[in-house]
Amino acid sequence: MSETVLSSATSTTEDISPVFESSNGVLAVTKTNAVFFTDFRYIEAAKNTIKSAEVRILEASHSAACISVFEKKKLKVYFEAEASYSYCTAMQKAMPAYEFVPGDDIFASARRRHPRR
Repeated sequence: MSETVLSSATSTTEDISPVFESSNGVLAVTKTNAVFFTDFRYIEAAKNTIKSAEVRILEASHSAACISVFEKKKLKVYFEAEASYSYCTAMQKAMPAYEFVPGDDIFASARRRHPRR
């Protein structure tokens, strides 16, 4: 089973780029791809800030956006502790083919390597 990382943008995404916060976004990272989805209100700011991931407009649900990146492969999805229970439950329900696992160590390690500026 391959592994991937899912980060809701209600928290910061400094693990992949300089700090960028929005009220509606999701970061999907695989071994070969990183895509940050946000709604149209934040697209220009995201493109100007995030350089180490592709930035796309969120045109559907977070789960649909993630599935488009994950290419329907069987993946283990790590999520942030800051993500709400209701958010994680909704994502799991919308993405039943994926195994969701808390990723606190992965995110903490990434943030240690890329501290806030």
